[in-house]
Amino acid sequence: LHTEEETFHGGRLTDDIGHKPALATLLEQQIVAAGGLLAGDGHKGNITKILQLDCTATEYFADSYPTYLYYNPYEESKFKAEFLVRNSGIPFSVYRPAIITGRRSDGRIRKPLAFYRILEFLGKVKSHRCSKMGVSPDSWVNMDINFATNPSEHVYFVPIDYVQEAITALFQLPVTNTAYHVTGDSPVSVRQIEDSICKILRLDGVTVDSENNTNSQGEALMSRFVGDLFPYFSSDIVFDQTNVRKALGDEILDWEFGVKGLETMIRSFYLDHFANVEWLQKVISEEPDRMPIR
Repeated sequence: LHTEEETFHGGRLTDDIGHKPALATLLEQQIVAAGGLLAGDGHKGNITKILQLDCTATEYFADSYPTYLYYNPYEESKFKAEFLVRNSGIPFSVYRPAIITGRRSDGRIRKPLAFYRILEFLGKVKSHRCSKMGVSPDSWVNMDINFATNPSEHVYFVPIDYVQEAITALFQLPVTNTAYHVTGDSPVSVRQIEDSICKILRLDGVTVDSENNTNSQGEALMSRFVGDLFPYFSSDIVFDQTNVRKALGDEILDWEFGVKGLETMIRSFYLDHFANVEWLQKVISEEPDRMPIR
């Protein structure tokens, strides 16, 4: 750290199979060294330390640290990186986004990640199943797929433009060793997510139930390819917004995601990233004749 204002982006400290690469050790060494350097130079109080982190799975309040088992190495690395910063002695601001989605106006996003893998997976599985069955993929099809997890009532999707707006505004405030949940205050339920996806893709037989073990090929595929995302749709929590409201005012959270936001996000994803898939372009442009059957 060579300047009095330093932005530090903390990324993934483990790879996809849980190994700890050299980056993790380097990060720890840099933060510890920076703490000693700043203390010696007398500039400790002038450093802005920022770590951009995803929200952890069981936190309620912005500055609390419950003890729990981590769902995956990615979550563990985020938690430990933040803990390291908090204990380094360097003044900090922590911004914790939720599941980042496309912008509020039209749902578009340049690089879809995380949740969008589920949309991609279901679209491809339906195409494959319809091909084997000899039916048109733009018709209703029973998928016989179960997400083996408990359906949450509170899933926080946060539009990318809100993340940019909130962090930009918070960045300009004095550093007070505070963590902010940049999650919005408009969670949706897993049932709403399930209905929205299945309605648009014309899918029947898709369920979310930890006890409904069908042992089907579809369920096995689901667990294999997107099972790592299940915990984020089963953690039934409410993220405290007190710090954000106090810092930026209630108006910053004056927006709602809701079912409309879900459907906009889903349609824009298929529109932009599967533009050459004819049946997808058809179903996203037409309203279905009914709701899906679980």
